[in-house]
Amino acid sequence: MRKVWCSVLSAGFLVASLSATAHAGDPVTTNLDVMDKLAGQVLLDVLAGVPSEHQVRDIILVPYAEDERYDFLDYVFTRVLTTNGYRMRTLLSKTINDTTASSSLILEYHALNFNLRYPKIYRAYLLGGKKVKREADIKLHARLVDPADETIVWVGDSSKHYEDQFSYSQVNDVEQGDYAFTKPPHDTTNWGRIVEPVVVSGIIVGLIYLFFSNQTDG
Repeated sequence: MRKVWCSVLSAGFLVASLSATAHAGDPVTTNLDVMDKLAGQVLLDVLAGVPSEHQVRDIILVPYAEDERYDFLDYVFTRVLTTNGYRMRTLLSKTINDTTASSSLILEYHALNFNLRYPKIYRAYLLGGKKVKREADIKLHARLVDPADETIVWVGDSSKHYEDQFSYSQVNDVEQGDYAFTKPPHDTTNWGRIVEPVVVSGIIVGLIYLFFSNQTDG
């Protein structure tokens, strides 16, 4: 009898430990912070190739398109450029020969890749807490244009990749922010949904069998 109850208790503790949700001890980095840091790294990498004679002039940012990605990049790039000693100016019209740009350089940029995703949502153990694998990519094409004669004085490209993982229980904290790109789809593997109930049911049936077989033997 004692052996059976030990087996029951051991199995119960096993199920409890495997079913417990993992909580990270340290605060998780938000998706917004991941893309902010990645965008800054990409721009700095691009700027490393700019000739020194163009690094002291005023800069006007001109994005390739108008959507939330470019609104975000414009904000990050303005901060990074200012921090690194560039003087930012604003283009008053959509034409490159705007008179406000006569003493400036136009920095045109195109985000060839701007992607944040969860390629895998899984359990570290069969019945353990869910983990989320996170990946992010930004690929940037940029060029400096002299508005005086619309000459392209420099062209550069750079790309950066980031990946990590976090507990699924932290998703709400990770996805803070109003940008749609901070909330990628959650595609959970279907096998986990199918296998887990089967395994739990099997363990419960096994425990019941052990209990009643012991009663019969007694």
